[in-house]
Amino acid sequence: MSLRERLEGKARRRLSVRVQVTDPAADREAVSAAQTLLLAAQAAPEAHDVPAAQDAYDAAVAAFLGNFEDVPFEALDPKDFEALVDAHSRADDIDRDGLLAALAAACVVDEDLRDEAWWRAQLARPEWTTGEKDDLYHRLFTELHYSVPSGAIPKG
Repeated sequence: MSLRERLEGKARRRLSVRVQVTDPAADREAVSAAQTLLLAAQAAPEAHDVPAAQDAYDAAVAAFLGNFEDVPFEALDPKDFEALVDAHSRADDIDRDGLLAALAAACVVDEDLRDEAWWRAQLARPEWTTGEKDDLYHRLFTELHYSVPSGAIPKG
């Protein structure tokens, strides 16, 4: 495939936001305990069942991750994004709460979640911390629509 064809096939940007839906505290402790056992098993494999320890660790991590949902979002057409920002701006000030609900509804990939009033109601609930809302706003406004994606390979 030529460079021209690859550029012509450029996809709209997507990102996934991990949202905590249940309390992971107990599962976090279980991961820590399973990790400790796994490390001990790996350090002395002759005295431990390493595959069983690995399975226990994997199960603990899966249970921990079950406390979260990854919500996929897709960038809007630049004209639609600017119109949405303009609709939630007064003078030089942006109504962040209103824009966040509108962006979430407009950008979310799951059609069942494309309801601005629902997002406004959800984000007003005390279960959504200020930090979670700020992160979601930053991810949708800046990362999805303004920042330039890095081509660097992330550290693993």
